[in-house]
Amino acid sequence: MYRVDRGNAEAFQTIGAALARIRERGETGAVVALAPGVYREKLALDVPGLRLCGPEGGEARIVFGDSAHLLDDSGQALGTFRTPALRVSADDITLENLTVENDAGPGAQVEQAVALHIAGDRCVVKNCKLLAHQDTLLIGPETGNIAQPPPCGRRAYLENCLIQGNTDFIFGSYAAWFERCTLRCVSQGMEINAMIAAPNTPEGQPFGFVFNRCAIDGNCEPATAYLGRPWRPHGRAAFLHCVMNESVHPAGWLDWDTPFRPVWPGLCETADSWTPARHSLCGKLDEGHPYTKKAVLSGDDGWTPY
Repeated sequence: MYRVDRGNAEAFQTIGAALARIRERGETGAVVALAPGVYREKLALDVPGLRLCGPEGGEARIVFGDSAHLLDDSGQALGTFRTPALRVSADDITLENLTVENDAGPGAQVEQAVALHIAGDRCVVKNCKLLAHQDTLLIGPETGNIAQPPPCGRRAYLENCLIQGNTDFIFGSYAAWFERCTLRCVSQGMEINAMIAAPNTPEGQPFGFVFNRCAIDGNCEPATAYLGRPWRPHGRAAFLHCVMNESVHPAGWLDWDTPFRPVWPGLCETADSWTPARHSLCGKLDEGHPYTKKAVLSGDDGWTPY
């Protein structure tokens, strides 16, 4: 186990230093344990099987503040895909008991600013807080070329997490199951304050984002938050047995505006939250729907992270 604790001279003083030692040794499946504190580091987790965990009952915060319009050393804007505070690049990585935050500021001022980017396959995130404003959580490949078709078949599992943001704050192309998570919508003082899911699921991939027994809360004014909108034509998101506060607009789902891309039945929810006021093109899921953890996550390798 690699311990990171700035108050302990015998431990690593930064997460980056611990990761460098693991890479140097060529280890897989290493465990990095963080002491409580704020770690202002921009990190890429590229060691397969790594487990990065904070203390139970304490708080370890990984914080950085890059945003899309900041310039790199060559004078080029970072763009969305280079803003994450924490990027998961390798497969089979687990994050537990962490806060991951992009503190660049509100999207109206800085636009995209990603907290966590999950690019590897079979990533597990448990008991974590993911905090930002616009584009908080990206679950998709590392390429920033949105014209390139994303790979099918990669998966993520998130359990008992708080995910906070407003504009398209959970987005990407992988299949992901969210179990008992809190989706916290932050007001922008606008007519449309929040869009939770913005999937760009590849054509032919049967599942995108699935939110099961999750809760939607936050400080948005009534009827100013939406469950999602399709980032690409085949984007899929489903809300199963979720509790939604009054901030959710009766229509539930929103068309993509520029270019115009309408809601389609791949954006759907179970009957216990669906109402006749919902967007006319969204899907209503009755008993017997195909959304199960096994169907969404198992793949060819039988992955069962739950």
